[in-house]
Amino acid sequence: MKKSKTLVSLGLAGCMLLAGAASVCAAPASNAVDVDAGKVTVCVERATVDGSYIAEPIQFDYVAGKDVQYYLEQVKDTSGNSIAHITSSSWGPYLDYVVTPSDSTFSYDKYVFKTEAGQADVAHGWTAGATFSSSVATPGRLAAYDYNVNSGWNVVYNNTSPYTGISQTVNAGDCITLAFTVYGGMDIGFPGWPMNADGTWNTNSDNPFSATLTNGVKTDKTDLVETLGYVNTNMASNRTETQKAAVTAANSAILNVQANASQVSAALTGLQSAFGL
Repeated sequence: MKKSKTLVSLGLAGCMLLAGAASVCAAPASNAVDVDAGKVTVCVERATVDGSYIAEPIQFDYVAGKDVQYYLEQVKDTSGNSIAHITSSSWGPYLDYVVTPSDSTFSYDKYVFKTEAGQADVAHGWTAGATFSSSVATPGRLAAYDYNVNSGWNVVYNNTSPYTGISQTVNAGDCITLAFTVYGGMDIGFPGWPMNADGTWNTNSDNPFSATLTNGVKTDKTDLVETLGYVNTNMASNRTETQKAAVTAANSAILNVQANASQVSAALTGLQSAFGL
């Protein structure tokens, strides 16, 4: 396993560009298995909506010269079709929507960051909660502006913020998490540019919601995602009760948008111990 990587996010074209952030993550054990050697780890999650995956962490063989788009398109549904729908624009290719196995119903009242989002709404000329809705535009798809005028998909790619977006060339050992944000990336640990009530975009970035940070920076889950991807790819069957519990704990930490570095570290250590990594 490589040293910890920071997580950064690239928003949808014309919608949001989220700045990178330094990371806080547990250091891997000195005898740890190099779980990402020759692989690329990918997962797709909507933790901000309902605390769930659309695709659990899994690993693909590294193919030289391929980009983020290529690896996202390797994640298939049960019919063998890519769940990520990529379209073209004058800015280049971008993620239009992700096919979901079921529709999620968003509840603003149950939103983890209701207070912070309400304050941000008011700061940008809205009534608190006015930017939210409970529905998606197209059933079976999760896309930008579903549930909120500031929502969309974010590519979390190692510790860079490539303006090349999903066209960013991927290296062996990289980790790609496709994460849905309900509030301009601020609810997944990145600065955001929320839309103002007059329809203009904020020109100065707002700070990420504090519970997504550890020591002032986005809590990094890269090593945990990669290790779980290795386990899911290579050790999916015949798991002991201890191993099942460790996987459950890892999933909980990954899908908890408020998990801090200590919680992530504990989940990583438990996963490594349970599977002898």
